Amino acid sequence: MARIPYPDIEKMSPELRELLQKAPLRIFLMWAHSVSTVGLVMDLGAAQIAKLELPRAIRELVILLGANAISAEYEWVQHVAPSKAAGVSDEQRAALRSGDLDAPCFSSLEQAALGLAAAVQAGPIVDDSIFDTARKHLSDRQLVELVGIVGYYWMLGRIATVFQVELDVARGTEIYDAALQRTTRPQPER
Repeated sequence: MARIPYPDIEKMSPELRELLQKAPLRIFLMWAHSVSTVGLVMDLGAAQIAKLELPRAIRELVILLGANAISAEYEWVQHVAPSKAAGVSDEQRAALRSGDLDAPCFSSLEQAALGLAAAVQAGPIVDDSIFDTARKHLSDRQLVELVGIVGYYWMLGRIATVFQVELDVARGTEIYDAALQRTTRPQPER
């Protein structure tokens, strides 16, 4: 049971109810306590799914790495199916679970991205050798996007762990697909 009650969806504005119905996850329902930011958080998540240059498999590896690092089982469960759809193997997920970022199942690009993501999670300063290795494989845009993903999923993971958000039944790629649709339509100005 969550530490605080979820907001009553029936008492929300019609716009907020509609938004939450498009991504019916407890993590966003819990976030809806912050009525002014939940839409922004969901928009950022949709953009991270659909609008980044960083390859989808790298994004999913970084998300799973972060979920494991901060014990956010909610995020791990939600990203197993999307990671499979992105080409992440069972062997790679097992290596992430055990913390083996140098496992031979990871390409040099994947190892560089995971090394950078792990360093970002570990502290505010990233060693030059780790950064330089990642820069050999990723563009400047992709480097910034990777750091953004680390931060976004750390934030979501902490909502899940601090408030003890119950696991949602993993829905395959439904939420991912909804985010893709959300980003292809013009968004109202805020």
